[in-house]
Amino acid sequence: MSIKTITKINKLISSWPSGLVYTQKHLQKLGYDSQLVHRYIKSGWIEVVGAGAYMKANDNISWRGGLSAIQYQADKVIHVGGKTALFLQGYSHYGVAYESEVFLFAQEKEKLPKWYENHDWSVKVHFNSTSFQRNVDSKSFVELPESQFKIRVSSPERAVLEILYLVPNKQGFDEGYKLIEMLPGLRPTLMQSLLEDSQSIKVNRLFLFMAESIDHPWFASLDAKKIFLGSGKRVIVKNGKLDKKYNITVPHEYIT
Repeated sequence: MSIKTITKINKLISSWPSGLVYTQKHLQKLGYDSQLVHRYIKSGWIEVVGAGAYMKANDNISWRGGLSAIQYQADKVIHVGGKTALFLQGYSHYGVAYESEVFLFAQEKEKLPKWYENHDWSVKVHFNSTSFQRNVDSKSFVELPESQFKIRVSSPERAVLEILYLVPNKQGFDEGYKLIEMLPGLRPTLMQSLLEDSQSIKVNRLFLFMAESIDHPWFASLDAKKIFLGSGKRVIVKNGKLDKKYNITVPHEYIT
């Protein structure tokens, strides 16, 4: 192996952040074509994560390192959302349970790369492709630093609507309510903007019902007249009780 070749591979390995996946597209951008990558794989310098995705040999990668590659190398608009986003920002007291599963969100028709979908990340990944929330304003996202890279997650305001989007099939009503109780500092201006943009009647009604019941300081600043609430009744919980203001059925204990 020539000195030039050794220098080139050393440069790649020394600059490659620990825990981060590199895509073929990114390696190409750095000056490493597919033939060179294949040679490095045979030499044991790098390992295959899946088709078009790689890691440093003997590195310890997680779902975060794979997601960062999707977000900042493949430029896909996929983000951490729901209760996982709250947990990563320190809002949850249920860290052990949340770390065993991860909730990712993307716009409708967006898909996870096969290499990410098929890899064993040692956590259950819930991928939700939906356009109920069309607003992709940067204010509704937060960039969280890992040790040597970053990931994009929903702000608490966006995350809480994603949580309610999953009620009742993938998210319990009670847990959703308790999570909103933990958020007295939501920004009303951003919350209003996200609610006005939301196309989900269920999410909008459910959020207003819970927020009014909890009565955080920010609730008084919301203007429900500008939020799409539709018409007719919505069954949120089977065999529940109807809240006549928002026309949704909820657990009996939540209506006095």
